[in-house]
Amino acid sequence: MIRRFLIVLWKEWKSLQPFYFLLLALFIFGLVFVQIVEYMDEYPIWDNVISTPNDALIVTFILCLIGVLGVLTREKDEGVLTYLDGLPVSRLSMYFAKGFIVFVMVSALDIAWILEGLIYEHLSRESDSPATPWNHIATFLFLNTFLVAFFVAVLLPVSFLRFWSLLVISAWFFIIAILKTQSVPYITWIDPFELMQVPDEIDEKWVIPWKHLGVLSVIGIFSWFIGLCFYSMMSAISGRKAREFVGSFWGKALAAIGVMASLIFLLVLFFILSSILYEKGELPEEVRPIAGTDIRPEIEGGNAIETATSKKFEFVYRKKMRKRARQLLKESDEIFFQVADYLQADDAAKAGRTVVDFSNPLGSHNAGQAYWKKIRMAYPANWSLEEAKAVLGHEVTHVLINNITGKRLEESFGSARWFHEGLASQVEFEIFRPGKAATDYEHWLALSSTWGEVHFSELVLNGVLVTKRDPNIAYPAGMEWIRAAIDVYGEEFPAKILKSIDRPDAPRELAGLALWRDACLAAGYDLERIRGRFRVRLRDLRTKFKETCEKMPEITEGEAKRVDGQIIITPELPDGWKDNAPEGAKLICRVRPDKSGDPGRWRYSQLGDDDTFSVSEVDFLKPKIGFQVGWHYKTWCDQPVFGQWIEATPE
Repeated sequence: MIRRFLIVLWKEWKSLQPFYFLLLALFIFGLVFVQIVEYMDEYPIWDNVISTPNDALIVTFILCLIGVLGVLTREKDEGVLTYLDGLPVSRLSMYFAKGFIVFVMVSALDIAWILEGLIYEHLSRESDSPATPWNHIATFLFLNTFLVAFFVAVLLPVSFLRFWSLLVISAWFFIIAILKTQSVPYITWIDPFELMQVPDEIDEKWVIPWKHLGVLSVIGIFSWFIGLCFYSMMSAISGRKAREFVGSFWGKALAAIGVMASLIFLLVLFFILSSILYEKGELPEEVRPIAGTDIRPEIEGGNAIETATSKKFEFVYRKKMRKRARQLLKESDEIFFQVADYLQADDAAKAGRTVVDFSNPLGSHNAGQAYWKKIRMAYPANWSLEEAKAVLGHEVTHVLINNITGKRLEESFGSARWFHEGLASQVEFEIFRPGKAATDYEHWLALSSTWGEVHFSELVLNGVLVTKRDPNIAYPAGMEWIRAAIDVYGEEFPAKILKSIDRPDAPRELAGLALWRDACLAAGYDLERIRGRFRVRLRDLRTKFKETCEKMPEITEGEAKRVDGQIIITPELPDGWKDNAPEGAKLICRVRPDKSGDPGRWRYSQLGDDDTFSVSEVDFLKPKIGFQVGWHYKTWCDQPVFGQWIEATPE
């Protein structure tokens, strides 16, 4: 029996000769390429292999796909399937041998790359180098080998579709990506590329995600058996017409549609079950990211898409919101020209028509998003017309900033996000929310500034800002900076600074402080005078609201642990905080899985009776997390005010 199986293995090995020559060529190419472009004595395995696994996983997946495609249908194409069935070898043996050979060959290449990396690791060692991370290397190899087996198992069934299988695979990953953007619970557990949750630092423990491994194992085993059933039935189709249809274009297309429909059914079933089993942590209903964005789901009917146009806008909306959309449309041109006049936009910047799309969902608690010539905007039924006008004015400001500057700020958006949001907020509150409507922003900035000075050098480096602070501080801080500049140089400042950015001789792709030094210098402004005035305005806000700010201290320490599928966070709260806190003030925590700054992956929790926060462990596969504790005092500010990020490793 074993001898027969070894003969089958040898047959498959000989059949896949072109594939292993491809693997050998890849290894040799990689070996030569690395030695040409890298210094061999400065190439530690942690920095260049283990800590960045995604590139290696993509290559592994592609190699598995190449190896598996056609491997089950080759005998039928060559007309020898009936002959093989006459031999004393079972279909199970042949099926297992085909997948096993691909698994061994791809795994061998991955192991060869690791051995190559270990040689470079030895050459790169210095007296102060950290110890070779043998535990991490072993974990990496274990997870990578598991993924090779998983990829082979799930690709075998779709390989019967031949090149149609690429369509099915693309559809699968596309659906997963869509569900991830919607923060569907547990969705990461069916994504194999989320399995490698590498620690941030070499000396941290790498926690193996056993639950994730279990889910992928079930999927892999199920897929393997489906492929076996397909392979066993390859000779069962009888009749000339039936065989011709199966081999035709429409037969393969129908099979691909059937497989995709099955995948969609499984994903929908997964979505329903996960929604029942898991309640994800979100912002409390009354919490809003910026003033006036109380977004609630609509229950009225009528989902047909309609459009309506004005001189400056084309509105795209659902039939159910026709009445309020057209009310806003009547006011929209006036809104556009009010913003354009404030920014002193020229005819070129005002040219064209902007699309405002109300029909597509935005991210959770997001009032609007502006692009080059398109605005995506929420307009729920509970908003007043004045509220919608203010949000539209805010988003139009973004569009006009892009138009006036020739999109130059988009080249360095990480250095300009604060300016975009600050100027849009200034226009919103100056024109569409006059009076004391900006008091919430002043409270927000006063409290955040009390905990730690909001430096201009932080605002112009958005990547640094989001890892240290609440990224939404760009709204009130940016607006206050614009107001400081207007204090110093007058109402002409916004228009002149925008025009200076778009001057023909302006350097391209400047970033950080250099961008704003150049813009202010070209406009005839002293950046340091504006920064000085900005610091004065922050000081005045802290003084003005000192009494209330002192009652809401910043929480800067705490610990986390994993308990029964939950991450329990215990903040270090000051003595007597409940007695000192303003009436109605609540503590809120948000947790992030990494420092990427993607708010869609954050989870929220309110303080429990035991003075702890809790979120589901499923959203946090990496050993390390970050969390922020903030105050939500609705009579003070609609937006919860968060302190600094705290890094923790839950045990």
